[in-house]
Amino acid sequence: YKPVILRTHSPVELHIYDEQGRHTGEIPIPPEVIAEYDIEEGLYVRYENNIPGSQFEATGGLDNETTIYLPDDDGKYTIVLKGTGTGTFSFDIDRLMDFVVDRVRYSNIPVTPLSVATTTLEIPPIVADAATTSWMVTPLAKSLMVDFDGNGTDDAAAEPNAELPPTVYLNAIRSTIVAALGDTNRAKQLLKRVDKIEKNVMKGKDDKIFAAAMRLFKRTEIVGHKERVGLSEGDKEEIIAQIETLVAQFE
Repeated sequence: YKPVILRTHSPVELHIYDEQGRHTGEIPIPPEVIAEYDIEEGLYVRYENNIPGSQFEATGGLDNETTIYLPDDDGKYTIVLKGTGTGTFSFDIDRLMDFVVDRVRYSNIPVTPLSVATTTLEIPPIVADAATTSWMVTPLAKSLMVDFDGNGTDDAAAEPNAELPPTVYLNAIRSTIVAALGDTNRAKQLLKRVDKIEKNVMKGKDDKIFAAAMRLFKRTEIVGHKERVGLSEGDKEEIIAQIETLVAQFE
């Protein structure tokens, strides 16, 4: 058994769906259980392995790593990643035999608790080329479509093995501020601070963006994924508090 391995290093939930709609990934802890035992957000993970041959694993710590193993069965899958904190995430796909024969990585993708990223995964047959003693492998990767603020519209397309420009990260912050605060004075003041950061980026200081984002990620509190519709005042404050901490690191 040689699996296809999907792994996140990030504040995101990893969900996989097969063509029959079966799901492997996290599932909510019942509210009554949270209330009874006073469970802290992100402390425990409840999951299901409904895709045949799949296996879910999660580890805590700084990496907040989630891994799903899928059978190498020529299947087609939908991948959904939901943000649970503010910072950046990376997402790897490895196809194995006696060695890794295909590896894809999406790196430093902006994320907030409102973010949703989606892509598709096709696992084609591996064909041995006897003439060259090599393996013919059709690429597994598609573009990763990212909706930064959870409004149902894709804001960026992250390509495999390439990084998004820092200005995209700043746009993610802007759209999340507007989603949480609307057209308020607090939003306008915070957006001005982001505009000032962008000027520094245009002056060639863009390396500061990802360095600061990764520093924040290592300390980010996992607040859980938030749906934009019905966002409570408490949820908004949690999201904005994380963004203000991030913005402060650029100043």
